[in-house]
Amino acid sequence: MHRKIILFLAGIILFFGFNFAHAEVIINEAQLFPTTERFLELYNTGSLEVDLTNWYMQRKTATGNSFSSLVSNPNFEGKTIGAHDYFVISRDSLSNSDIVLSGLTLTESNTIQIKNSGQEVIDKIGWGDTSDCGNPCPSNPPEGQSIQKTGTGSWIIATPTPGEANETASVSSPADNVEEDISTATASNEIKIKATSVPAIKAKILANALAFAGQPLEMETDISGLSNENVVLGRASWNFGDGSSLEQINNFEKFYHTYYYPGEYVLFLEYYQSNFSKTPEAVSKMIIKVLPITVTISKVGDAQDFFIELSNNAGSDIDISNWVINANGKIFILPKNSVILSKKIMTIPGKITGFSYADRSNLKLFSSTGELIFNYPSPTAPIAIAPVKISVPPKPQISVNQDSPAVKLPLGVLTAELTDGQITVENLGATPYLGRQASVIESDVLKDNPIRLYILALISTVFIGASAGAVYFIRQKKTVSKAGDDFKILDE
Repeated sequence: MHRKIILFLAGIILFFGFNFAHAEVIINEAQLFPTTERFLELYNTGSLEVDLTNWYMQRKTATGNSFSSLVSNPNFEGKTIGAHDYFVISRDSLSNSDIVLSGLTLTESNTIQIKNSGQEVIDKIGWGDTSDCGNPCPSNPPEGQSIQKTGTGSWIIATPTPGEANETASVSSPADNVEEDISTATASNEIKIKATSVPAIKAKILANALAFAGQPLEMETDISGLSNENVVLGRASWNFGDGSSLEQINNFEKFYHTYYYPGEYVLFLEYYQSNFSKTPEAVSKMIIKVLPITVTISKVGDAQDFFIELSNNAGSDIDISNWVINANGKIFILPKNSVILSKKIMTIPGKITGFSYADRSNLKLFSSTGELIFNYPSPTAPIAIAPVKISVPPKPQISVNQDSPAVKLPLGVLTAELTDGQITVENLGATPYLGRQASVIESDVLKDNPIRLYILALISTVFIGASAGAVYFIRQKKTVSKAGDDFKILDE
């Protein structure tokens, strides 16, 4: 009886523990506008790291009847959120973005929910005129502001804090929300009003925090003045963290930088109002994670349907715009916005590339900067040829038949044993790396076997000597008696 009670209590603990574990991750903050600064923030309230693999997020508008995909589960593949840590999903790269999703759509009066790998709703928020909030709906945040969850579970509108602790209360919040939050916070003695900051020049790096080795990474700076106006004059000094740097003077147009080796690089930006200033008015930095390129030509078609299959084996999507496929003087350039999803393939028909089955052994894949990425079928160099094993012909044997005294010599057969996928003896003459027929290999056998060569030479010497001796003895037996014996008179 006691055992059953213990098992029952253990089951209850496991059940509730399971549910508590799944309730640790919450939707903590959301910014809608400006579009380039749009983001969602998750927070792990628990004391253990949570694996987000196969999790996903959904969105519903105020007039919608059902949820649609917002952040699909491939984006969470291999992602984790540490204990008491933040997880940022942004439309454009922020300094601490964990997922950069160019299609991140957040508008006024939306409802957002997050589900785990078991398709359970973990948390839900809403704002504006939507009726499906999970909690009381905060107002639509104005441009440059975000909705943030407080320690009491209520929502405020405040200055965005992606990847950092939220404000407890904000002087910029609407009156109704501010009053509610202040009264609640006062009761718990947790009120913290953010002091009014002094206007300052701001410099922001606009770049993707994820890059691939050898791939150009687009970068741009956004300089805003004391009144949030766009600044176009001054000096921007870049340090890319790989030993290279760049100076932009009165010209802050976007540019490209290439990291040639995988790793993590600290990207620094300093802005100076004057070209002669020694102290920057604004500084910004971000971490650039550079991954190795793992795109390969994984498969090609046959003579009837010659497609080319490209595989992305990396844990992130990769943009292969302006990459080049080359074979036998033919080239195919992949168009702009050509993207292979993580762990996925791209199959390009021969009708589009213009390649045929005859080009299969010379296919090469180049990046947009001209770097050789993959050489098909070998990723590095010419096709390796396995050593050829030659079977030795048997020694000639003489047999005499009473009915036919002719000597019969069986012919030795030259064979080659090759592993699967290697070049056969019949094709050696057409192989550019060998360029020799089987007869050449046969001669090499003799050359590479000195004992066999010696035996053949000895046999030849004996044969020639015996032949010469036989001729000599035959001629000795022939006696010419006198002149004229060679002639015979015939009677007609």
